[in-house]
Formats: sequence, structure tokens, C-alpha cells
Amino acid sequence: MTVEMLGVATDSESLQRSPAGSISGRIWLASESLSFPEEGWSDLPVILLSAWLEGLREVSARRESSTRLLFMDGPFEAILSSESLTVTRVSFLRREQRFMSDLKVDPDYLLQSARQAAGDVVEVCIKREWLNEDLRKLRRVMKSGC
Repeated sequence: MTVEMLGVATDSESLQRSPAGSISGRIWLASESLSFPEEGWSDLPVILLSAWLEGLREVSARRESSTRLLFMDGPFEAILSSESLTVTRVSFLRREQRFMSDLKVDPDYLLQSARQAAGDVVEVCIKREWLNEDLRKLRRVMKSGC
């Protein structure tokens, strides 16, 4: 199995804010061979990116050997398990542990991609003056070394 470049894809122009203040938009995981859960998946990117960055940072720093990237809107998750310093296995599942696919990926590329996606989302939210606790948390996570 070859190592693929898996990244976090977002569409900052798709971001919307509900009357209650939650921020939704398109976010998914993408490589040359896969889009998970699917290209253009709609979810809560500010909340997801906060959690994902924390988990990816722990795996990248080798403080944890695995982490879960959960999607809020649907039964999907990606489970990352370190195989070496340069290779992480990602298993893509529906929550009842129904296996969907498996890739070997570069963990540093994935973390850098998540950082870039978070920066893009934060920038748009600030421009639109969508400041809420979820956005403040994402900014704190980004400043804490992610």
C-alpha cells in the first residue's frame, strides 16, 4: 500500500451562520483516491477543526498512537493509527464500526492541511464578524501549537 497525501478540504465560501450562531459549511477529508464522507460534505467545520487539530497534534508529536476524527452530521469517522514516524494508517468507518476504506497517509501533511483549513475558516468568520465561543476555541487551539 502506497502512502497518500490526505488533507482536510473546506469551502470557506459555503460557510453559513444559523440564527442560533452555529457555523456550518463544507468540510471533508480528501486524497487522490478518496473523498470522505464525500466531496462537499456539509458539517460544522469550526467545531470539527478544533477537535481534529488537537488529536492530530497529539499523534504527530507521538504523545498518542491514535486519534479519531469524528464528523458531527452523520455516522462517519476516520481513525488514525501511527505505524511509524512518517506513516499513519487511516480507517474510514460508519460509526457502527462498519469499515469503508483504509489508507496509509503522511501525518505531517494531514496536520499541515488541517492548520491551513482552520486558518481559512477563521479568516472568513472574522471578516464576517461571526465571533462565538466555538471560533474562540478554534483560535486558542491554533495558538497552542497546532
